[in-house]
Formats: sequence, structure tokens, C-alpha cells
Amino acid sequence: MATASETQPLVSKVNDLKGLEDWKEITGPRKRSAEGVSGELASGKDEAESYTSAKYTYDPHSTLGNLLRWRGTVLPGILWRPTFWINVLVFTGVSVCKHEYPGECGNHLPDLQMGDLAGTLMPLLTFFLAFFTAACYGRFVEQYTHLKNIEGLMRSIGIMVRNGFEAGNDKAMAEYDMIELFRYLSAAYYLLFCRIYDGDRFSFDLESALEEGLITLEESALLESLPEGMRWFKQLSWAFGHCERACVRHDVESKEKAEIKGYILKIREAMNAVTYTFQMPVPLAYYHVITVLTLFTTIMISYACGYGDKPSPDLAWLIAVLLLFGFLGMREVAVQLADPFGDDDCDLPVDVYVSNIMRFMTMFVEDDSEVKLPLLSMTFRRDKEEATPRYWAHGKIGNKKHLAVILAHGQCAHRRSVEKHHLGMILNYIFASPELWGFLQWRADTVTQRQARIAAKPQRSNSPSGSPRNS
Repeated sequence: MATASETQPLVSKVNDLKGLEDWKEITGPRKRSAEGVSGELASGKDEAESYTSAKYTYDPHSTLGNLLRWRGTVLPGILWRPTFWINVLVFTGVSVCKHEYPGECGNHLPDLQMGDLAGTLMPLLTFFLAFFTAACYGRFVEQYTHLKNIEGLMRSIGIMVRNGFEAGNDKAMAEYDMIELFRYLSAAYYLLFCRIYDGDRFSFDLESALEEGLITLEESALLESLPEGMRWFKQLSWAFGHCERACVRHDVESKEKAEIKGYILKIREAMNAVTYTFQMPVPLAYYHVITVLTLFTTIMISYACGYGDKPSPDLAWLIAVLLLFGFLGMREVAVQLADPFGDDDCDLPVDVYVSNIMRFMTMFVEDDSEVKLPLLSMTFRRDKEEATPRYWAHGKIGNKKHLAVILAHGQCAHRRSVEKHHLGMILNYIFASPELWGFLQWRADTVTQRQARIAAKPQRSNSPSGSPRNS
């Protein structure tokens, strides 16, 4: 039988509103957890490393510790690919034939040295891998930026509704409307991740959203009949409608209501940007070129390391491993970064982001520090009377001469900035004007023609005898 928390929204009754405790009780155990992804919820020195958005972090000053790590590195990806083991077999077979049986199978091996590859295939592969990795990392950063823009817009909405909904007398209803609005937005965020998640280790769907307390049974039944790509869009539409009703209920001004709804539409734009980038992966032709070059170049590197006598066969395996680690590892990192919504160690834990933003906004709603905090001017005045200088303005309040100096400096700086801007526009107009350049070209042609005419005229003699003047 379904419980009350399953059949109703996160906070369905104003009388039962308990804020964060209800949220923690409903969500229960998570399906997966990342290594210290707390974001803004991190607090204290012990949780300094959890102020991050990545699954795995590292200390740049701990060199040996980073070398000995396994999870979060490229090592699992390299060792799980058959490409690495194909190269190991090639190196082992060539090395054994060349150095252990030189008179038998070693005589039939084609000659290939590392110097033959150093100036041809290896620079070409390095260039392609560097460019490919940069493009994939750009996609990764772009997707991460879109996700954090979504969360930033939700926080902006939180500040606006906190000061707009609580302007009335019904504080409990205002708190309920705020949490319901954030639940709709968080549910849209979560269902967006359900749409773009391409891993197979976990299950993210309507059932998991219901277990997380983000949607109700009635909402789940309505969303189940819709295509998967429309569910997050429908949640935003419900958030838009709930915002409209809540603004009317709390007498929010039309300008503020329009701004709040505009932020919801901006969230829609950011979510669309995530889906559009996800729908356009790295082109197959580009990926195919990188894969072919990487595979055959690394095989030839393994062959050359096993065939050559320089360096020593005792060290050839180390050089081969380092080269394979560099080329195969760079390609593996690029492939993981190109699609950050899976189960790889460097993928973005969007489901954890959703949990963090919902907890953050719930804590923000139930916090009542705005009511307890006195006016800023009164705080300054009290601290001045108690001689507790905590603020930059301590000792400056009431000093009209000092404030006049500060304002004068600011006005002068602003005037100089405006003058520089106008001067730049004038110079840009003058030097970019086609009329000016036409006049200068005409003037240059005129001078050139005059010089040509002067040079063409015969020189007149000034001597009495009429003979040419000796130069």
C-alpha cells in the first residue's frame, strides 16, 4: 500500500510542514553516491574536499598519493579495453622472436625502428589526439556550465520568492508554495538526467524519481504516458503554473511575477542546451579517424619497441608501456569527456546535483535569519556604540566629509571611464570610416601624380653660355 508521502507531494499539507526533516525522511537511501560531492552543503575543515562537483578529487601537492590511486584515473579504462592487450601481445611476440630466436622466426620479421615512427606517425597521432581531447573537454565544460546555470537560476528564483511570497501574513503557506516550486524544478532537473543518462549500472526513471520524493504517484501516472523527452518539459510547465497561482495567492507584484517566470523559462533554455549538445555527439568520421590512427600507431610502436636493440631489451617494455599509456590514455580520457552522463569515473553525477540543490533550497526556505536580522543601519549603529568594529564602514557612518570624498572619487573615476569610452568610439569611427580612407588614398594618388609630372619635365639651364649645368 502506498504511504502518504508517496501519494502526496514532498510537503503536501501546511500543517505537516517540517522542512528538511521531511525531505530527509522521504528520500531515504540513495541509489548511488559519489566521493564527496556536497557542493554548497559542505561545511567545516573536514569537508573542505567535498566542496566540489566531481566524483573524485585529488591533492595536487600529494604526488605519490596521486600516482598510487586507482579509481578516478585512466587506468581502469585502459586495462578494460582490448586495445591495450593487443599491443601487449604484439610487443611480447616480436620481442621473443627477435631476441630469443634470432636465427628462426626473428629472421623473417620486417625491420622497424622507433626512429622510423618518431618523425611520421607519432607526431601526427599526437596532433590529432591533442585536438580531439581539447574538443571533448570543451563539450564536457559546456555541459557542466549548463547544469550549474540551471542550479544558479533556481537559487535566483529562491531569493525572489523568499522575499516575495513572505510579504503576506500566511508564512506557512508561503513556505509550502516555495518548497513545492523547488520540488517541481528539481523534478524537471532529475527527469532531464533520466533522459540523457546512458549508463547501465543504475536505473534513473520515474520510479526512482518517486522514491526520491520528487514526484507523486498521480504525477508519475500522468508522466508515464508521455515520451521520455517531454517529461522534464512537463514538470517545468507545472512549475510555471504553480508559480502563477502562488504569486496570485501572495499578492506578488506583476513585475516581480514576470521576473520569476522569466527565470523559469531561462531554466528551460539551459535544459534545452544540455539536450541539444547531448543529441549531437562527436561525428563518427572524426572518431573513426582517431580510433584507426591510435590503434595502428600503437601497434607499430609496440612492434618497434620489441624489435629494436636500442634501447636495451630490458628497458624496451618500460618505454612501450609509457607510450601506450600516453596515447591510449589520452584517447580514453577524451572518449569519457565527450559524454559526461554515464558511469565513468569522470562523468558528472547529476542525480547527486539534484539531491544537493533540493536540500540546499529546503534549508534556505526553512531558515528564518531574514526575520531575525535587524536593519543594516541599526547594526552599524549598535556596533559603533559597543565599539565592536566588524564592518568596513565602522567609524565612517555619519562622517559626511569622508563619504563626500568617497563619492567624489567614484564620480571622477566614472567620468574618466565615460570619456575614454566616447574617445574610443570617436577614434574607431574616424579610422574605420571609408570616407577618410578614400580621401587619404586620393591625396596619396595626387602627390604621386605631381611627383611624376615634375620628374618628367626637362631641366632648364641657368648658365650664360646655354650649356647644361654641371652637376
